[in-house]
Amino acid sequence: METWKRFRERKVNSVENVHNHLLSAEHRTRCSRCGCQADRHGSNNSGKSSILESLRARAGYQPVSFTSGTRNTSVDEVIISYIVNGNTEKLRSIRKGSSETQRDNPDGSFEIFVLPSRRAFEPYFGKHTRQRSEYVQVAALPPQRSSVLNEFSARLFNIIRDPEAFNKILTRALGFEAEWSIDLSDQGQYFLKFFRGKHAHSSDGMGEGIVSLFAIVDALHDSSLGSMIVIDEPELSLHPSLQRRVASLLAEYAKDRQIVVSTHSPY
Repeated sequence: METWKRFRERKVNSVENVHNHLLSAEHRTRCSRCGCQADRHGSNNSGKSSILESLRARAGYQPVSFTSGTRNTSVDEVIISYIVNGNTEKLRSIRKGSSETQRDNPDGSFEIFVLPSRRAFEPYFGKHTRQRSEYVQVAALPPQRSSVLNEFSARLFNIIRDPEAFNKILTRALGFEAEWSIDLSDQGQYFLKFFRGKHAHSSDGMGEGIVSLFAIVDALHDSSLGSMIVIDEPELSLHPSLQRRVASLLAEYAKDRQIVVSTHSPY
């Protein structure tokens, strides 16, 4: 995670303002097609992911800890203010020079589902399930950026029990119907299985773009009206035709949900 710097007040739909004393960013626009908030913050390493991480930092059963390497050494403390439906919340360091934070006046009824840019998941996993609200809490901001989605397998076990809604959205994103399931190896590890005619293979041999689509569709399929979904670079590893499909899908969901994306895609 890059060192966080100062940035000015932002506006993101129902989370009306996010004022963070540690980030840098520029520009605010609205998507011309759907009117959803579309923040464009500049080129690579300009702070796009850090802004989305400030939203992710709001989640978690316990207040997030910021490592010494991620804090701005000139102030050595964190203060993030959120205005959620007129209610002002703060996430702030308990004291200067400390990794620990506390929450002031949090609104537990409003959740933000944040999907990072690195959306791979372990090909072999154990068995447990997570409802959406639980997953938002356990997928809070980690001390360092991870290359995999922690706990995503728990979402897969939740989906497989009633996959109709998920598969309908996945088919729209892919342009064809994907047949998949969860299987158990002789070594006692579960894995995602994909079928193609008479053949099948595990997610270990699946392209990163399809893996990413699974995570994006998961963020959408059981979301409620008015909920907020934040996706960092949804276009990563996707063919341009799939990028267009995903852009269209997000635009549709933005009609009655809050979709925030950070993207380099022209679509």
